[in-house]
Amino acid sequence: MDVRTEVKEQLAKLLNLKIEDISDLSGIANLKGWDSINHFRIIVALESHFKVTFTNYELVYLDTVQKITALISARIIREPN
Repeated sequence: MDVRTEVKEQLAKLLNLKIEDISDLSGIANLKGWDSINHFRIIVALESHFKVTFTNYELVYLDTVQKITALISARIIREPN
């Protein structure tokens, strides 16, 4: 399974949405349930799922599926398990 699909699955699970309702451009500004409080739940879940850690700057930057997918993909390539 690719990173994008896994990110969307995590979001769907946390926000009680259908994966089909989540696009690459979905984010805190336009996705139902993705508010400031759930943003931290999402980040923690993604860190746990992908075994990565985000910096404070990245916490603010990671506001769309597209940005999250790109950063996690880069981390996984640079920091293999």
